[in-house]
Amino acid sequence: MLFIRIEIRRHAFYLNGAKITIRGAISHFVKNEGNTMIFMYLAVLLLSPSLVSLPCTATILFSTVKVSLQIPEHMPGEVDQKLLNFTAMNVHKTVLITGGTGLIGQAITKALLEKNYSIIILTRDPSKHTVTNENISYAKWDVKSQFIDVDAIKKSDCIIHLAGANVGDKRWTQKRKKEIADSRVKSGELLVKVLSENSNTVKTVISASAIGWYGPDKFSVDKEFTESDAAYSDFLGQTCAQWERSIEPVAQLNKRLVKLRTGIVLANEAGALPGFKLPLRFGIAAILGSGRQVISWIHIDDLVRAYIYAIENESLKGTYNVVAPFPVTNKQLTLGLAKAVNKSFFIPIQVPSFALKVVLGEMSIEVLKSATVSCKKLQAERFTFLYPHIDAAIRQLTTK
Repeated sequence: MLFIRIEIRRHAFYLNGAKITIRGAISHFVKNEGNTMIFMYLAVLLLSPSLVSLPCTATILFSTVKVSLQIPEHMPGEVDQKLLNFTAMNVHKTVLITGGTGLIGQAITKALLEKNYSIIILTRDPSKHTVTNENISYAKWDVKSQFIDVDAIKKSDCIIHLAGANVGDKRWTQKRKKEIADSRVKSGELLVKVLSENSNTVKTVISASAIGWYGPDKFSVDKEFTESDAAYSDFLGQTCAQWERSIEPVAQLNKRLVKLRTGIVLANEAGALPGFKLPLRFGIAAILGSGRQVISWIHIDDLVRAYIYAIENESLKGTYNVVAPFPVTNKQLTLGLAKAVNKSFFIPIQVPSFALKVVLGEMSIEVLKSATVSCKKLQAERFTFLYPHIDAAIRQLTTK
């Protein structure tokens, strides 16, 4: 038995860069030990005018296919055996993204395009978007009116659900809190409704969530929050609980559901990092409150990699915390960033908790909250982090 890596591009295979035309078809499907198995005969033209039929068994793991290839004894001697020395097969799929125009959505789209996926981005007004890549298209949806372009769903193999109003860009009035919750819950309900009412080939749904699910650390107990902990009783905790519940029915529709509870995202373009950087323009390192509160963070590149990992690994099901393995305190993050940006020319200043409460209102609870969150479940799935430590993450983000 040999294992091969095959990249599918339209109607040809590419093995190690060499084009190999395919002749043949899938004959039938059977179920075997929880995986869909395809038994097929591939007629492959391998650097030779001879057409060779190769019986093979392919285990479909959504976008990853492991192929066991039986090499017949009569294979022509001029075939380059090195072409068959690979371990997996990457099948490019169509991914539909909600919230695709935001920070995380844009970063995921860019990474998926580099891997030759096709992308459909749901938006309220597709006409406003200029198509710059043949592998990107836009389709209409409107959460308020509960409308979605059904054809977009039918074309998709995977859905990445990121939609939701920004939690940190406005003060938390009652109206704003309703917008934050409704944008997440009603969009999830819309996806469930459309998937349940229309025939489709969607196999996987990956939904964003947040570590706002968890409450504050109990400093009397040396314990990290894990995925099995209950949602906290405050606004963000209950919003995350409703958010996850809204999308959970897709699991009963025979879809693989993955929920990624995301930590504080560090990226130059948006999110928390620009806010930390702002006072440094004036040589001030603003330590919030006591500075002892723990921040469970994640570099944007690792977050994107986690989403793609969830697409390409069928073993991932259920809920995972997406945070770096080594959380830091607010003071450690602030001073580390100050040293990277301003070297030794900065003044550490503590911003009192009461001042943050006056300026931010209820949102100050999240700024001052300490939440130590575990990523061990994701690591158990063999996901590795490019930036497990804050020093490397800051260095990469400040040298771009």
